[in-house]
Amino acid sequence: MKRRTAALAVPALTIAAAGLAIGASGGSSRSGLAPAPGAAAGPGPAASARADTTTRTVALTFDDLPWVPDSVPLDSMEARTQRILAALRAHDAPATAFVVGERVLDGSGVDRRLDLLRAWRDAGVALGNHGWEHIHFEGTPLAAYEDNAVKGDVVPSLLMREAGGRSRYYRPPYNQTGPDVETRDAFEAFLEARGWRLAPFTVEDADYIFDDLARAAAADGARRDSLDRAYRAYFDTAVAFGERLSRETFGREIPQVLLLHADDLNARHLGWILDRLEARGYRFVTLEEATRDSAYASPDGYAGRWGISWLHRWRKGLGLPDRLRVSPDPPKWILGAYRELHGD
Repeated sequence: MKRRTAALAVPALTIAAAGLAIGASGGSSRSGLAPAPGAAAGPGPAASARADTTTRTVALTFDDLPWVPDSVPLDSMEARTQRILAALRAHDAPATAFVVGERVLDGSGVDRRLDLLRAWRDAGVALGNHGWEHIHFEGTPLAAYEDNAVKGDVVPSLLMREAGGRSRYYRPPYNQTGPDVETRDAFEAFLEARGWRLAPFTVEDADYIFDDLARAAAADGARRDSLDRAYRAYFDTAVAFGERLSRETFGREIPQVLLLHADDLNARHLGWILDRLEARGYRFVTLEEATRDSAYASPDGYAGRWGISWLHRWRKGLGLPDRLRVSPDPPKWILGAYRELHGD
């Protein structure tokens, strides 16, 4: 994907304070870096380890298939995909992965890209729809946005039907569900009429930022090691915050939905991520199982341009205090390096 949006002209921390996805255009959901300069980091790993972990479950989701960025040579894409799939198999972890259609059918190597997606499917990963193009909802007429979703379903539906299944879930690019309530509700009705379910998330770890920086530092082993350590620390912080916010919102820990991306960072770290989640007491479940929990029927009180977590959306719908400003950001040096990388 291209790692930019016009919004990135705004300093990253200002974006975070608004709840903006600091994503890149044409690529991932790359959603809500949560906000605010000086924001509280939430409970750390030690505090979380003391919590009751006997009932924790998490559904794993991956955005932007076949790969981010889509300019990676197919040989590399295939090898790195196998690392992700090997980690999932080792932990017997189901997942759902969301496909950007034009990245499969436009350009060269179509057969190999389809086979790459079959490898995900054959590893037990359900394929879902992430749109034909990775477009912004804001500024796109509703009818055109619906057409983008219909075209986007061609590839995942084809491949799931080959194996006797179906593509059930749609995850909007940038997790933008509608610029206003009327448009959001109309699009949700459109999804329902087609038998599709909107795929939420409750935890994301800004992996796209760390992936960009790590690829830029590929020749600098010491810097990449530093980035990797920062990513792992931030992952724990992000998960702990999701746990805390679910307890504050629902009086219990709900099944979490983790948003990741099909990228080099996760090819290197997914085994560690799954180990860490298990150490925190998590059992891996399907997206369908996680979203059966009653919390996922809570009203979504948010409409707008940002791709914020469903925990924040539900708090708005339930009339609870806004917690965006206490959502943890990655370290300031990471955000500063990301801005510098992209010329902000």
